Amino acid sequence: MAFNNRQKYYDAIAQSAINADSGVFIDFMLNEIYITLEEHRTVTSNVGTNEIKALEMIKLNRYINSKEIAENLNISLRQTERIMALLKTKGLITRVGSNKPEYWQTNIP
Repeated sequence: MAFNNRQKYYDAIAQSAINADSGVFIDFMLNEIYITLEEHRTVTSNVGTNEIKALEMIKLNRYINSKEIAENLNISLRQTERIMALLKTKGLITRVGSNKPEYWQTNIP
């Protein structure tokens, strides 16, 4: 999180040192944490439990297929295909490649 805003991070540290007050740095870090939590909340608030589990499986193994996801979630293949279509529609995953070896790419942090 602070890695993406390194210069602002260093500026906050420097300003805190100049002011002899850690308030600037604390405000910066709390804001970074808040932004990160909001990004995560936005993704998961619009996604169901099985969708989140499917996303986690894809993160662990991008070559996983719908049949394996269905078996792991103990749901039907058709239901898994609906979940995958919904995740694609929401822009959370993308299928990369054609034929074998194609894989899933997650589009979330």
